Amino acid sequence: MSNFRMKQINEMIHREISNSISKNIIFPEGIIFTITKVITTKDLEEAKIFYIVSPLDKSNTSINILKKNIKVLKDDFASSIILRKTPKLKFVLDKTEIRAKKIENILDKIKDE
Repeated sequence: MSNFRMKQINEMIHREISNSISKNIIFPEGIIFTITKVITTKDLEEAKIFYIVSPLDKSNTSINILKKNIKVLKDDFASSIILRKTPKLKFVLDKTEIRAKKIENILDKIKDE
């Protein structure tokens, strides 16, 4: 499958999962859940959905809520897209923001010295 087509599929999955989460899942007050990117295998077997949670210490709470509601998400997702194969959804914490904060802290320490 071409890179352009995979990019379109990833964007479509991103949009549909985001809509499904906002429509079907209620996170406790103060938790902000954001999908950052989606990477789907070329054979459409699996879609890795990268997300961030704010505050970070609530990431376990948010993933537990997703796990409890995964069937609702899968059903909603499967009914809203048209692909020859519906990929398995896998949620992965995006650690980019965590790494960025560590780097910022290191730079702040260097700056203070």
